[in-house]
Amino acid sequence: MPHTESTYFINLGPQNRLRDKCIQDNKIVVLFPHCARPYYKQNNCNKFVESILADMDVRTADKKFPTKRVARMWYEAAKVLENSTNDIWLHRHRETKTLWWTISKNENACWKTGESPNGDYCDDFCYKPCEPWQPINVEWASIPKVAQRFLFSRSTYKMLSDDKAEYVKRLINQI
Repeated sequence: MPHTESTYFINLGPQNRLRDKCIQDNKIVVLFPHCARPYYKQNNCNKFVESILADMDVRTADKKFPTKRVARMWYEAAKVLENSTNDIWLHRHRETKTLWWTISKNENACWKTGESPNGDYCDDFCYKPCEPWQPINVEWASIPKVAQRFLFSRSTYKMLSDDKAEYVKRLINQI
């Protein structure tokens, strides 16, 4: 495995509806409501968050109004992904409990606007090119419970600490 920088866990769209497309197209994705895009382009996190909180059509994957914390996380996730190079990205297929991993490429992210995966409003999608996604061939039940907790998240993404990233690298090297 080449030297990597950071290690992240990511969900690929609401209820992971973009997972198959990402795996097929060698991409990583984060998305946020289109109403906030002008403020994202201006690097204005506060206005980004305010615009999301003010739009009564915007909902989370759970159909709830986003909190300030959730809106800020959407902003940060897009910034992290857009600037990611040589980072490990990990994803867990919820139904099969299969872990997948990839490494982000040193290429520009691609932005697209379209209907949200829920079909209820317009989203902006940040797609980052990556190496082909690969499954980690390990049975979920064989992973210690403490590791299972950090190898799964309901959040859009999270950066893993150094010790957890080392654990992920050991899992990957078993391939």
